[in-house]
Amino acid sequence: MWDTLLDAESKNYLITASSNGLGGEWYVNGCGVRMAHSYSIISAFAMTDAQGYENRCLLMRNAEGKNGYNWRWGPDDPKWTDGMAAQVPFNFDPRVANQDETGMFVAPLEAFLDNPGVGYCFVNIQIGHSRVDEGYTDKWYDIIDADEGTTYKFYTTADTIQKPFYVSAETYGYAIVPE
Repeated sequence: MWDTLLDAESKNYLITASSNGLGGEWYVNGCGVRMAHSYSIISAFAMTDAQGYENRCLLMRNAEGKNGYNWRWGPDDPKWTDGMAAQVPFNFDPRVANQDETGMFVAPLEAFLDNPGVGYCFVNIQIGHSRVDEGYTDKWYDIIDADEGTTYKFYTTADTIQKPFYVSAETYGYAIVPE
């Protein structure tokens, strides 16, 4: 998974993650993240500690501008040193909770595993990319009330992007689609 993330980031693909949907997004899991919620992955990066150990991490963002993440490498983790914080991309200081209300935080790659005491922080990673070079130029959107036997694929393209571009995607399993 790590090599796939690095490859996707090097190609500027959109990367998102989501938390388990059991309970609904008004609940938080053992890592302090909202359930049934999607997060942008801003960057995949490695931090090397003083002993030479490589910590594989993700710089993530909650589109709501809130950060409740409190597990490993959370804002209050005592492992943060000035040297470790300096290795986080985009000059983001992860020791400051909700820095500028960006909703950004650092999570280790193992947050996608079943961890004792907290369970899964996140359960999915989705990678999307533009297919303009392959001739796809239409803009597609969601279909409401589609029959269950049909599969649809949707995508959209941006003609020009002149400012920072953030994407947040909400996905729902068939049993938790909001009314």
